[in-house]
Amino acid sequence: MKVLILANNSVGLYKFRKELLEALLANKHEVLISLPNGDFIDDMQQMGCHFIETEISRHGTNPLTDLALTKKYCSIIKSVKPDIVFTWSWNSCGKWRNPSENHLGAV
Repeated sequence: MKVLILANNSVGLYKFRKELLEALLANKHEVLISLPNGDFIDDMQQMGCHFIETEISRHGTNPLTDLALTKKYCSIIKSVKPDIVFTWSWNSCGKWRNPSENHLGAV
């Protein structure tokens, strides 16, 4: 399976989702990571992840910048044709919530 992960920085992805990356790779999935260049890109590439450099305005509030990022993500998805897309940043489509912690049920 081809897995695309959208994130806004390498530190957060590596420090908080390293086990996910390792598990996906151990199960022979192709893992592509789309995020800005950063301190842990080399580490994730050495693990076996394929890096797609994607510039993000991490603290921006300009809707036009966000629209441009959305278009960039659509282009990446169209190009790499992943089987599944995981997002790991507010910029990359929203905040994930655990349904078991949500008193209203699944989100």
